[in-house]
Order: sequence, then C-alpha cells, then structure tokens
Amino acid sequence: NPVIRKILYFIPILVFFGAWLGVLELFLNWSVITDSFRFNMITFSSFFFGCYSWSIITYYLGTKNPTRFKRAVRSICLCYPFWFVMSIYLGIIGVDSYYNGWLSLHIVFGIWVASGAIIATLLVLAHIEKFLHKTKRYLKLDLFVERDSYPEILPRPRLKKMLDFFERFQHLFFIIIIFSVETFVSILLWNEFINFAFISIFWTSVTILLILFLNILFTMNINYHTRVKQEVLLLLLDEFQVLLKRSKDLVDKGNTQYSKKDYQPAIESWKNAMDYYEEALKTAMEKEKIKENITILKESIFNAYKGRANVYNKNGLKAYEKLEFQVAQKEWRLAISDFQAAVDLNKVEKLHFSSDDLQKAIRNTDIRLKQLEIEIVIIEADNKLKEARSMQKKDIRKAIQMVNGIILKYSEAKEKANKNKLFKPLSGTLETKIINCREFQHKLQDKMDKLIGITPISKKITVDEINIIDSKIPSGTKEKEKKPILSIIREFEFIGGQIRFKVGLKNNTRYSLTSLKITFDIPKALKWILNEPGYERKGDSLLISKLGVNEKKALSLYLEPINCVESPINATVSFFDARDKPHALTMKPKLISITCPIFFTEVDANLARVKSLRRRLTHHDKKIFPLIRSEESLSIFSSILSVLEKFDIKLTFKDFSEEDKFGEAWFYGITKVKKNQIVIYVLLDGENRKVE
Repeated sequence: NPVIRKILYFIPILVFFGAWLGVLELFLNWSVITDSFRFNMITFSSFFFGCYSWSIITYYLGTKNPTRFKRAVRSICLCYPFWFVMSIYLGIIGVDSYYNGWLSLHIVFGIWVASGAIIATLLVLAHIEKFLHKTKRYLKLDLFVERDSYPEILPRPRLKKMLDFFERFQHLFFIIIIFSVETFVSILLWNEFINFAFISIFWTSVTILLILFLNILFTMNINYHTRVKQEVLLLLLDEFQVLLKRSKDLVDKGNTQYSKKDYQPAIESWKNAMDYYEEALKTAMEKEKIKENITILKESIFNAYKGRANVYNKNGLKAYEKLEFQVAQKEWRLAISDFQAAVDLNKVEKLHFSSDDLQKAIRNTDIRLKQLEIEIVIIEADNKLKEARSMQKKDIRKAIQMVNGIILKYSEAKEKANKNKLFKPLSGTLETKIINCREFQHKLQDKMDKLIGITPISKKITVDEINIIDSKIPSGTKEKEKKPILSIIREFEFIGGQIRFKVGLKNNTRYSLTSLKITFDIPKALKWILNEPGYERKGDSLLISKLGVNEKKALSLYLEPINCVESPINATVSFFDARDKPHALTMKPKLISITCPIFFTEVDANLARVKSLRRRLTHHDKKIFPLIRSEESLSIFSSILSVLEKFDIKLTFKDFSEEDKFGEAWFYGITKVKKNQIVIYVLLDGENRKVE
C-alpha cells in the first residue's frame, strides 16, 4: 500500500534520532568533545541521519515526478565526500577548531541535519493524520483490499532491468567506495584504528541496509505507478475504440432511418451517437475530428426535425380536408413542436442555419391551429344547439340551460376570432349564430313563462304612431288628410333581467326610402348590450340601407340597467325619399322606469312560506349569467350572498355542495314604502356553468 509505504520510510528516522541524541548526551562536553574518534562517529552518524531525512522530504515532495526524486537523493548522497573531508580535518586540528571558520561550517551542517529531521517528522505525522482521518475504522480493511488487489507487474526486458538497477543504485556504489576510502585513511591516521574501523563499518552497514530498503520500496512504487499508467492507457484506448465503433454504427443506423423518413428513430439514433462521441471526446487524441462529427450529427438532427414537421403539416392538411378536425389539430401541434425544436437547436448549437423560414412556418401553422380550434367550437356548439331544439319538447328547462352554454361558447369563439383580422369571416358567422341562438333563447323563455304563469312587469305593448306629413305646401282648398310617409312604433319589456326596447318602422309611400339612420339618446343608467337584427352600428346609431314600398322593419335594443332610473329614451330617424330629398324625424320619447325599492324587513319567514309566496306573486323577473370559472363556484356564491345581505332582507335558506358545485339561496324582503313582499332566489349551477 503506497500510504503505508510512506509511513514505513519514517522508521529509520526514529532509530537514527534516538541513537544521535544518545551519543550527544553521553559525549557532549568540553573535555572530551575533541576526541577524534568520537567526533568522527558523531559526524558520520549525523550525516547519514541528515541524508536519510532529506531523502524522505524529497520523496514526499517529488512522488509525482520520479526523475526529480532520484536526482535529489543522488545529489544528497554525493555530498558525502565533502562532509567526510571536513570531519577528518576537524579531527586533526583538535580544539582549535572551535575558533575558526570550519567550526561555523560544522554548525551549519548541524542545522541542516536537525532541520531535515524536523521537517521529515512533520511531513510524516501530517500524512499519518490525514490517512487516519480518511480511513478511520476501515483502515485494516482498506490495507487488505489494497494488498490483495495488486495485479501482476508487467514483465520488462532484462537489459532494461540492468540499466534501471545501475541507475537506481548509482549513489549506493559511490557510498561504498567512499566508506572504503574512509576506513583506509582512518587506519593510517589514528592508532585506535580498530575501534574506529569497527564503528565506521557498523554505520556503513546500517546505512547501506537503509538505502537498499529505501530503493526497494521506491522501485516498487515506480513499478506500481508505471504498471497502473500502462493499464489505464490500454483501457482508455480500448474504451475509445469501442465508443467510436458504437458511434459509427448509430450514425449509419440513423442515416438509414432518415432515408426511410423514419424521423423519430433517426433522431434518437443520432442523439445516442452524439452521447458516445462526447464520451470518446474526453479521452481522444484527435478531438477536432470528433467535434466535427458531432456538429454534422447536430445538423442532421436539425434537418430531421424540419422534415418531420413538414410531414406533420401535410398530414394535418389532409385530415382537415377530410373534416377530421381532431386528427388535424394533433398533427399541427406536433408540427409546431418540431419546428420549435429545430429553431432551439439552431440557436443553442449555433448551426448557422436561417431561422426565418422556420419562424414563418410556425406562425402559419399556429394560425391554422387557432382557426381549427374556433371551427371545432362552432361544430360542437351547433351539435349542442340541435340537441337543445330536440330537447325543448321534453325538458324546456334543460334546453334553456343548454342554450345558455351554447351562447357562452359562441361568445368565447367570437372573442378569439376578433383578435386576428384573418378570422373576420369566422367572426361574422359567429355573430349570426349568436343572434339566432338568442332568438331561440327568447322563445324558450317565453314558453317557460307561459308554463309557470309569469306575466311581464311592463304593460302590453301599445302602438304610438308618429305621422310624418309630406313636405308639400298645402293648397288653399281643404284636402283630405294624407297617410304619413313613415310610421314609428316603440315599446319596451323586461326579459332576462334586461330591457328589450323595440322600434318598428313602416313605409307608407309608394316609393322606397333609403339610407335610414336611427340615432338613439339612451340614459347613462342603461347600457346598450346588443341589437337585433345585426344592422350596422356606428356609435349610438343604426343604419338601414333601404325600406321598400309598404315594407315594415323592426329592431330591438337590449339594454342593461346599471342603476335606478326614470328617464325617456329618445331617437331621431333620418332618411332620403325617392327624389333624394333628406328628412329628419323625431321619435316620441318613451319613459323607462327602473325602481330600486328600499327594504325594511322586520319579520322572518320560513322556506315553505317563501316558496308559497313565490307561486302567488304575479310579477317575476329573472336573469342568467354565464359562469366562466366553475372551479371558483364557492367564492362566487359567497360573493353574491354577501352583496344581497347588505340590504335589509332576510336569508331564509342557503345550501352549497362543493362536490356538485351547486348552490341555492332564498331571501325574503318587504319594501319600506308600499309594503310589497319580494322573494329573491339565487341558483348557482357549476356543472352547467350558469348563475341565475
């Protein structure tokens, strides 16, 4: 294990450190320090200790660069001759050495040794702490796994092994030669050569063993890293070849599918090929070529999106011609999705294709889709209207509910059609359908009123005629009174909570009247909602192109009361006669009265009494609102009740079902002045999307 190997390198430091301190403690005094034998022994041991310590430092700092490590160790060991000569000289000059430059150099040597030991110790301790922090209680298991997982070292040529051996142990040969010379010189210079030779041989042997130990471990480390690097390179090469082969196969497969117009499988194949190319790019040598292939694949995917969108577009047109609207809607939505995918790919990947054609195709397809959605609503509403017509004989109440929903659908479709000028014909068709549907709605409501015995609040419509005298100057003789050129009748009634103001025009001449313009003066408390039939409207005026001989035409205005009002409705009718002579006549004003009674209800009433009172009351009025957001039925129902509770009336019954989205409430009130009894009934039907 490389981690344990680094820790084992520190064991010789501890041995040297103990021996060195022991020798210094025993012999470090001024009386015996000059003894040449002991001086040299301390110098030699200190030197080997320093060399080994700095070897450890260089190993820790240079494990990622083995060449640098070998050079550092070699340089340290080859410094030995200098230290050997210095030690011999210090032993010869004796005590005088304490006061010359050599002593200063020897002090530097001691600092070098001590700093090496301290730094090596700190490095090893830091490494041990880091190792224990990572492994914690899994230390033993990790060691066994590492040791058992060592694969076999790759075999190397014999000549290469010999060269590596001499290169690694070069410094060892130098040390053996130097120690031999040292021992020989020591025997010549000192009488006590036997003891000195023994000590020198001892330290030499120990040093040789330690250096051999260090080199063996380092050689194992070098071989281990070399083998791992070789295996990694082989694995990367194999993986790269496999990824390239898979990418090429998928590209070929995608090309085949694209030629058969199988766009979706082709896109998936090309995307998978791109993924393999991306993986290969991480380990590839020729990255530019792979990047070029990836770009080509992205361009192919772009063309596939575009081609598939065109196919969807054509399929949608064919389905539309066959009146298969649901199929056409699905195909056009898919076409928009693919066109947009092509635009996004072109923008993100910077493929340098023009997106103008694609944006135009998206807009055109979107217009088709919106038109189709409106036509689908019209068809569904037409089918519902047929069903309502057949339902009126069986269940008129349900037929009215269905018609309310149909008008709501027509109105929503018309609102969508008005947003685009291209849908103007559709908007006109929807306007006609809304008018026809409202006429049918009024017929159904009239039938419903007759069935339950409701009479309108207003009086019967009476005819008020305005006689328009011909503009000729009367003669002196008395003539019979002529018929008026144009007769105007007007009346109003309450229907569905609105005021329907009717105006009738009759041409009493024997020639046609043209360019009729009816300008109304309506009180601000009334809002003009709709007019029937759909004559052209400009501001508060309606335009009728022609009124034939003895022809009658009628029109109705639907007015929404906004506030209480008692005010007349005025109108002016202008037209041209057969001689293109202009005429302008004023309609007789019609007083409209909308009262808002003040309530003062002192007594309570139960539900049975209120329902019985409702049946006895002769005047009824009702208004139906479309419920746009049925999911908010509860909050809408609560809002209606909160408004009604502001008046001095009594709530006799209230019920609401969130599951069915259905609620009803009954109120009872008495007017303050005339003491009239009034019943207010509120109905919210979320399923049929209406409030009554």
